[in-house]
Formats: sequence, C-alpha cells, structure tokens
Amino acid sequence: MIQPWVFLGGFAFALFYASLGIPVARLADRWSRRNVIAISVGIWSAMTAICGLATNFWQLAIARIGVGLGEAGGTPPSHSLLADYFPPEQRSTALSIHATAGQFGMLIGMVGGALVAAEYGWRMAFIIFGIPGIFVGLLLALTVKEPARPRPLDDSSMLADVKHVWGFPAFR
Repeated sequence: MIQPWVFLGGFAFALFYASLGIPVARLADRWSRRNVIAISVGIWSAMTAICGLATNFWQLAIARIGVGLGEAGGTPPSHSLLADYFPPEQRSTALSIHATAGQFGMLIGMVGGALVAAEYGWRMAFIIFGIPGIFVGLLLALTVKEPARPRPLDDSSMLADVKHVWGFPAFR
C-alpha cells in the first residue's frame, strides 16, 4: 500500500505539473506569456506559503496540487519568451542559464528550508520561502515586456495539437 506521505512528497505535485504543461503552453501561445508566467509564479508561491498553514493531510495535499498547477505555467512560456528575446546563436546560453537558475533555486530551497525548519519549524519554512515569490510575480508583470509575436498562430484545437505532438516518436 502506498503511504499518504508519498502522495504529498511528489505525486500530488508531479501529476498536475506534468499534465498541465500542454494546456498552459497553449494558453501562453495565445495570450501574454509574461502574464502566464507572472500568474503562475504568484500561484505556486502563494500555494507554497499555504502549505505552511495546512492543518491536515488534505489541506496539505490540495496546497501541493496548487504548487504543481502554478509551476506548470513556468517553463513553457519562459522558453518561448527566451526564444523571442535572444537570437539563435545566443539562445542555448539563455536557456541553459534559465535551467541552471532552477537548480540553484532548488538548492537554496532545500538548504535554506532545512535551516529555517530547524530553527522555526517546517511550516514557517514554507511560508518564508513562498511569500517572496508573490512579489516576484508582481515585479515580473510590471517590468517584463511581451515581445511581438513573429508569426500568427493557427486556430487548431488542443486535441489536434496533442495529436501533432504525439506524432513525434521522440515525444512518445
């Protein structure tokens, strides 16, 4: 039998993070990528802080799902924005810095979270690390410019998009 803490440790987050990647990318293709990122950062940060307020398993599970929902909106529109901001010869550097920043963020979260949790408890670690991201999302919305789209988007359905992506053997 799977223990409930396994659900909280990764599955609750991963299920929603992975399954919402395509719909969020589609939204970002048809709307403001900057706004999708800003809202996503705000959601995942607020839900991270809410994890620290949970008083039972289901509250924590719902908060972890919320973190996954928010984080699903980070990578697809970020990659799209970076592709528009940087010419092809600089794009790999920009994308690698973006990817590395996420790894440093996880390192800081783990080490810093452990230090905060040891001193103030695990709930306070979630709250302390969640709240600043809400302001980062707001700052992003106010300072990042949405570049003009280089081409018009088609009006295909999401099902057609999924079928198209599924057609790539590497994706399957």
